[in-house]
Amino acid sequence: MIKKIVIAVLFVLFSFNQINAQFTDDFERYNYTQRISPQSLNWITWDEDPVAGTGYIEDQDGIISNTDHPTYKQSTHFASSGKQALFIGKEDLGVVPQDVVLDLHNKSTGKWKLTWKMFIPRRNNEAYYNFQENTPIIGSGNWAIQVYFDGKGNGRIKDDKGSAIVNFSYPWREWFSLEHIIDLDNNTIKINIVSSNGTDVIYNNDFLSDSQYLGGVDFYPNIDNDNTNKNKFYIDDVVFEKKLPIEDVYIRDNNRWEDVNGNPLAGEPNSSYEVIIREPYVVTLGTSLNSLNLVFESIGSLTIQDSANVVVSGDLTVPSGNKIIIENGGSFVMLNNSATIDMPDTNSFEYTRKSKAMLNSDYTYWSSPVKDLDISGFGSPYVYSFETANYIDLYSGNGYPQTTGSPDQHDDNGDDWVYEDNSNSVILGKGYAVLKSGNSNEQTVTFIGEPNNGFISVPVVLSGDDLTDDDDWNLIGNPYPSAIDARVLINSNINISGTLYYWTHSTELGSGVSGPEDENYDPNDYASFNLSGGVAATTGGEIPNGYIAAGQGFFMDVSQNGEITFNNDMRVVNETDENTQFFKSSTTKKDEKDISIQNDKNRIWLSFTNEKGVFSQSLIAFLQGATDGFESNYDGIRAGTDLNVKFYSVLDEKELAIQGLPVLKGDELIQLGFYITKPDQFSISIDRIEGLISEEDSNVYLIDNKLDITHNLKESDYLFHVSESGKHNDRFAIQFKNLSLGIDEQFIKKEELNIINLENGFEIRSNRVVESVQIYDLMGRLLISRKPNQQSFYINTESIRKGTLLIIQASVNNTILNKKIVNY
Repeated sequence: MIKKIVIAVLFVLFSFNQINAQFTDDFERYNYTQRISPQSLNWITWDEDPVAGTGYIEDQDGIISNTDHPTYKQSTHFASSGKQALFIGKEDLGVVPQDVVLDLHNKSTGKWKLTWKMFIPRRNNEAYYNFQENTPIIGSGNWAIQVYFDGKGNGRIKDDKGSAIVNFSYPWREWFSLEHIIDLDNNTIKINIVSSNGTDVIYNNDFLSDSQYLGGVDFYPNIDNDNTNKNKFYIDDVVFEKKLPIEDVYIRDNNRWEDVNGNPLAGEPNSSYEVIIREPYVVTLGTSLNSLNLVFESIGSLTIQDSANVVVSGDLTVPSGNKIIIENGGSFVMLNNSATIDMPDTNSFEYTRKSKAMLNSDYTYWSSPVKDLDISGFGSPYVYSFETANYIDLYSGNGYPQTTGSPDQHDDNGDDWVYEDNSNSVILGKGYAVLKSGNSNEQTVTFIGEPNNGFISVPVVLSGDDLTDDDDWNLIGNPYPSAIDARVLINSNINISGTLYYWTHSTELGSGVSGPEDENYDPNDYASFNLSGGVAATTGGEIPNGYIAAGQGFFMDVSQNGEITFNNDMRVVNETDENTQFFKSSTTKKDEKDISIQNDKNRIWLSFTNEKGVFSQSLIAFLQGATDGFESNYDGIRAGTDLNVKFYSVLDEKELAIQGLPVLKGDELIQLGFYITKPDQFSISIDRIEGLISEEDSNVYLIDNKLDITHNLKESDYLFHVSESGKHNDRFAIQFKNLSLGIDEQFIKKEELNIINLENGFEIRSNRVVESVQIYDLMGRLLISRKPNQQSFYINTESIRKGTLLIIQASVNNTILNKKIVNY
């Protein structure tokens, strides 16, 4: 299905905390159709009052809109970049109009620039924003400048008392930029509209702030006309940055931090200050250096050790003779996609990366984090690229060409891997297979050149056979000298089918031909990851943690010809005070009482093993945004070919290593399947569990339809014998509450749920109201669903074959009851 994938050493990496710093937000890192406030510290609602403990007002919160997934009453969604934007509207996505605030955290001095893209989709859609002096907003708020859009291409600016002072025009049904230059020291603001017609200065005067504070910006769908007008607009690509005065500087000299006059400074610089390096300086293991602009003077040098970070919010200046050296595991992050890099001597930047342990003749998949690198920069005479357009799989067989049989997930003529001459230029964002050279058990590459930054696009194409949707594999790679968040990469690109695959080096090399060919490598060494989470390779190893290390190559399936685009919003930094592979962004609010956040963590990893070392893992996740149907961002097909064992969940006849489902209700019945080549004794167990499923009063029941056994996996592993090789897709199912057959019989008697089998249906009676009834077959397929809300009723079963054994699941008095019955 896909080619050999090597995973470089995975860091524990998290998003940059931007509370007191410049930041950008393109909304790609959030869950679509969900409220933004619980997902970010930079967005709150108008009535948020954390001091009083009232939290945020749910219906006021802005909603993440996704261009691929129209929801609610919205027929069309929009985004300026990527796939997602922030929706501000009335009624369509909430009970009351969204009233959401971009929290700028009460700046009191300095000169700041705030820009965003705005889209008003149709005439008569009014929009509005104002600048707040303080956040969070308590009471009626205290605002400065107010900006109105009348839905007809005309706008007006009002002062803080509500009096109109300026009129202007704007384009509707077109993305346009709003630029704001705010000088708090002089209490002024300049507002520009940038559109396809050029740049218009619509205001350049008093900021009208009583306190000369910049608290935040409130976005609201103006309802001046009438309450039935469904106003709506979209916000995207927010950038907030400080315009630096010369005195806001930390200088590294004389083995200390100094100001411009040579006086010692306490503490460490942050992203509100320019940092000047005039002597050798080491950012030690587990620490960070943050700056606005980073400038080198005299003969300065900067060494970034393992797990250390340098985060630059603005520009980078490295004159000749100065040096930035990043050791393996270090991270160099730039936040501004449009930042200037002034580095006349490209030898001034060195980034060393080491692979995990490798065998001789093994390959790692690399991508270059620097510009203008030749293939020779990978340090090996054997470098290959994967050409997706050459991949054609119509036949099967050993060797090449393959001319008979059916598709076997191998290229028919073996020309999908292409040798790269050492003089060829490395394509940014592309992955390459690089043979380990030397006697070391790991591969070490030192990348020398100007660091990559900002928007980087790499072409992606469909495979040559164009027969299936799961063989359009492109080898790409992280182009930055820092890790990136795989979730944001998936959310930001329409062309990605959804699941990323990493090769894990788990199996001894074969004895086939030289080069990265199928005969040399076990194609089952694939770990996979998508928005639902990650699973280990069938041959074992680590579960991907959702971050892609610097310089790491990986495979992804694409849905159409086009480009994959990387940008700085995907970049993350090492967090040494956390020791987990799960996403806990420092820009994420952690309100454990918020059910929407808890539901994002409901996941279970199941393992299928035996005493002889057989291993296969499956992930089932319940997530906001996932659906019951197959969706490539959340559902991942089992990777690999010629597997001796496969364990998976079954959805629409697809065998899934990862299955994403909607928010956990507790009444789900999920079909599980497995494939083996040899009869034996096997075990199904819980490898990892999180969220509501992990709570003490929540059970995980494995239903063995063959033996009519329901087993609680939380109490022990389930051991069973399989006497026949091949595929077994109708034996097992899984549930997550007291929904098991036999276990709930005591409740059935208590509630007196009686099912009478008639000729063409069932009569169901209870001494209490039955809220809902679902009828499943033993493969877990839902056949009938009703909401009778009665104590006695009839269900017609003419469409179900006579003699079929059925599971009837009923909700009575908030208790789920189950019975098994044959349809006569």
